[in-house]
Amino acid sequence: MTREVMEQALEALEAVGAEFICDATHHHKKEQHGGLDDCPNQARHDRAITAIREALAQPEQRKPLDEWVIDRLANNIQTADPVTWWRQLARAIEAAHGIKENT
Repeated sequence: MTREVMEQALEALEAVGAEFICDATHHHKKEQHGGLDDCPNQARHDRAITAIREALAQPEQRKPLDEWVIDRLANNIQTADPVTWWRQLARAIEAAHGIKENT
């Protein structure tokens, strides 16, 4: 599930009010509860919101570049100096992972 999908799911869950979560329909099933008891549907709803918030709070996991991408990055470097070539390759890999130079 992408971060964007999780954000949309969280937004949708947060938009649903308690009156729609705890309605009479589930009271006719085995999930009946008294007026003062906690609603099992509301509890599941709250746990889902908490789980999505916790997942969104985690930093995104970066995936390793595959061989094809690394080869493409390496072949795009136009220099004869080996030190410059390695440095430019390192910067290209950083950029592929979304790491920007601090300026």
